[in-house]
Amino acid sequence: MLGLKIESRSRLVSIFFIGLLCCWINTAFSDATPIIDIQHYRPIFLAGYDRGHHLLALIRAYDNQGTTYYLTVDPNTLLTQTVAASDINVLTNNTGLKNTNYFKALERYSKAPYPLANDGLTQAGKVMPGVFLTIDLCPSHKSFERHFFETLAAMRQKEHRPIPIAISVTGLWMLHHPTEMDWLIGQEKNNFFKITWINHSFDHPIKDHFLLAPGVNFDEEVFDTEKLLLSEGEAPSIFFRFPGLESNQKLILKLREFGLISVGSNAWLAKGQKITQGSIILVHGNSNEPLGIKLIMPMLQNDQLHLLPLLQAL
Repeated sequence: MLGLKIESRSRLVSIFFIGLLCCWINTAFSDATPIIDIQHYRPIFLAGYDRGHHLLALIRAYDNQGTTYYLTVDPNTLLTQTVAASDINVLTNNTGLKNTNYFKALERYSKAPYPLANDGLTQAGKVMPGVFLTIDLCPSHKSFERHFFETLAAMRQKEHRPIPIAISVTGLWMLHHPTEMDWLIGQEKNNFFKITWINHSFDHPIKDHFLLAPGVNFDEEVFDTEKLLLSEGEAPSIFFRFPGLESNQKLILKLREFGLISVGSNAWLAKGQKITQGSIILVHGNSNEPLGIKLIMPMLQNDQLHLLPLLQAL
């Protein structure tokens, strides 16, 4: 996983949102163009009921254009979505979450031991009739693997369903590749893909064991990428992938506080690992690791892989 030298994050984020503002101004004539201005972004861990009296876990709160929103998790399906705070009846405690699938998963994947490499979810917890494809988009100046993504999109015609993929995206990749990000979101909106967005950190530092390096602000690495995804109209999932798949007890427990689960891999193709039933496959779609793409392309073209949504691995 390769990183790159960059300007300060604050400057890059400012440039990004200035660009968004210009885009909004240019399209202001369209009532369909949403304006997303995320402010006061903060982690929480509360329980509440929506208007349909469905129990939800509330893991983030933020303001947008004078309205407060929650990033929520369905504690049974583990799906995330944003909901206006006015549509949520917040409970005085979150004890109702303790027997849910979500709470059990958080507990399971934040327990000891805490290996330096590949902690967390690495394969399906039970026998599954398929595999899970995760695609890392680490910072890169190169164009993404378009033929690979187009091959995945073409599978929809054969399978008659949106193709489930999980994309581990960094904040810097989104900033440097807005057109490619738009293309991916467009494929999702047109039902070619069903994307699970995995937070892969903002900077993806590569020195001194990645996020374990001195001076790394882990909170910013997590939340800045979430905010960028939300600004794109996409809900971050409950998954986080550590750069280099390296973590420690402190970061795993911090992730648990944020309501997130570390996702690793037992089939990083470029490292020679083999795919088995229930594998979480790891390839890079940013053109920084072409071997993984070279290995998986024949499998996709010959219909050798039955891809499943990553949440089913839990």
